[in-house]
Amino acid sequence: MKTIAFPDFRKKASGFITEVEHGEAFVIVLHGKPVAEIVPFSDKPTKMPTWKQK
Repeated sequence: MKTIAFPDFRKKASGFITEVEHGEAFVIVLHGKPVAEIVPFSDKPTKMPTWKQK
């Protein structure tokens, strides 16, 4: 997973979205703090953690 500064993401968003389409994931950082994670969309059901299964 790559880390990108928010200003860089704003300038090159189209290119980053293309990379996400090819499977890459990103963490967007603003002022040194992670604020968002961009990952490829998956319509597969996510596995529920065992602690939530009851």
